[in-house]
Amino acid sequence: MSTTTNIIPQLYAKGSFEAYPPFDSVVSPAAFYTVQSVVTPSQMLARKVDLFKTVWEPAGATEADYQQQLNALQNLDGAIIILSSKNGPDVYVPSTYIKSYPLVDGVIYEHLCIITDCGAVPPAFKDLLNSGVDHFNNYMKDNYGLTNPRTTLGTIQTRGYVPKEQAEAWENTRQQQIKNDPSDLIRLNNALATIAQQAAYITELEDALKAKATATEETKK
Repeated sequence: MSTTTNIIPQLYAKGSFEAYPPFDSVVSPAAFYTVQSVVTPSQMLARKVDLFKTVWEPAGATEADYQQQLNALQNLDGAIIILSSKNGPDVYVPSTYIKSYPLVDGVIYEHLCIITDCGAVPPAFKDLLNSGVDHFNNYMKDNYGLTNPRTTLGTIQTRGYVPKEQAEAWENTRQQQIKNDPSDLIRLNNALATIAQQAAYITELEDALKAKATATEETKK
């Protein structure tokens, strides 16, 4: 396919690019590219760069197509646009095969994870962590608006053994830390228990006052 367009983006322009075939095979519209360089074919040839192997072959073009497309590029005073992205190698695209300008108002999205190293703990500790997974997922939904956070427990493939006395000492230390610095979940549970106790006590006092008031009225009669 040959084109009559000749889009030369500004150096260091960033965003999403689209390309005409065959360069649509190397330019992904979903990728976030930066224009690292804009060079003419003559400049690349002067640097002893094999244009076919560097630019056209990665896109699947034949040598016959290459020569025709190179001539069209030079006739339009086009350039080779070098695009870089975070997760892939540099991409070389003739300016005559760029279909659209970068969407400079785009936003980078990354797959983000929270990783907590719990250190060396007994395998049974996983049962304790499982009890907090739903709470953590709900916390991420309610506080950060994440639609479907997923929490997975796993292990790093290292295993060691310690004396029973040392294991008990570590477990006591861990339990003491929970008492000294409780998590928000423990604070919430404690607060709910306190509220329930206070509500029961208030009800008890109200009942006592009502009983006393009734007894006073009976006495007056």
